[in-house]
Amino acid sequence: MKKALLLLGMFSLSLWDFAQVSKQQAIDIVMESRPISKKAHAENTLVLLATIPRFNNSISSDFAPITNLSANYHNDSILLTWDFPSTYQPERESLSWSGDMVSQSGSYLQPDIYEDNAHRYDSLDLRSFVGWKIKSIGIIPVDSHVIYYASVWVNEGQEFVQIYQDPLVDTVLFEENLHELNQSIIIEAGKEYLIGYRVLCDPSLPYWSGYYNAIDAGPGNGKGNMNNNYFLGWEPYPPMYNWCINTIIESPEGEVLTLSQKNEETLTGYRVYKDGQLMEEICRRFQTYSFDNSYSIGETVTYSVTAMYGDAESEPVSVAFAYDGVNDFSDTGNVTISPNPSNGLVRIDGMNVAELRVCNILGQTLKTIRNSNTFSVEMKELANNIK
Repeated sequence: MKKALLLLGMFSLSLWDFAQVSKQQAIDIVMESRPISKKAHAENTLVLLATIPRFNNSISSDFAPITNLSANYHNDSILLTWDFPSTYQPERESLSWSGDMVSQSGSYLQPDIYEDNAHRYDSLDLRSFVGWKIKSIGIIPVDSHVIYYASVWVNEGQEFVQIYQDPLVDTVLFEENLHELNQSIIIEAGKEYLIGYRVLCDPSLPYWSGYYNAIDAGPGNGKGNMNNNYFLGWEPYPPMYNWCINTIIESPEGEVLTLSQKNEETLTGYRVYKDGQLMEEICRRFQTYSFDNSYSIGETVTYSVTAMYGDAESEPVSVAFAYDGVNDFSDTGNVTISPNPSNGLVRIDGMNVAELRVCNILGQTLKTIRNSNTFSVEMKELANNIK
């Protein structure tokens, strides 16, 4: 199988810029990275230019836009990724799924029995921070009968391994206590981290101790909240709550925070548009990605992303994208398909997935095979040009 993605082009010109360039210049800008015939070149560009979205009046050229927007098919979704605006160069970045504490969650602990609460940051969340150091962890203690430990876990294969634990000292209840890590933990590419705290019953107490975790209303997606009960292991916490945990990371260069010279506003998040309609508003600077789960196979869509500075937005950066429903196996490492081509049985080795689907060019599923690491696909009964 081969990839059949039609990427019409990436462009980062403002609407004013498009009005100032000739048609041929626009074609060259949009299609410069894709070898294609002159006729198809022009036709694809006309389609692209026809889908330029129109945005609201909050768009301003005074604000730096995002950079390096790209779109790819990823796990049954269209994945958009981008980088920070060029003027945003933080010395430190605060990662948090939480806001202000609005309620508490109760539990009980027996001496020597722990419970962990953490925010989960996967490789997408941290893609802009590889090489950065986890500097501090902020926690809101709410019970004097337990000991709080700032903690970090990393996903090693099928389980999370604790790589840092240190107790909070001189804790102040119902206020954020910022713990600075006493060892260097560097964020690595492709790793998934849990950052939060462990609670243990005060060993001076004879038996049970009640304690409460601080929670807030949060963004409501539940993605970043994990709970590890001593008996049950790590599980997602209900999506309507978020732990009050704040993580501060530091760049390796120790850069000075630099904002746009044209304004005093601070980068606050991003807006993602699909054909000019708002698809998602992201109120976290560090989340430089978005998923579209409602795409249509074969349809060309223009995605646009703006950087938010309070109520104002930068000019959009856009990318046109179409997906034809055929998966790409070119980046699967040690996967082997043999024989290829074949008139009969095809063996696929090296994939650690639960299901394999054989689809036609329209994305229609022709056959589904479930196994573990080795798939054998009988192709004889399939129509020509499938096998």
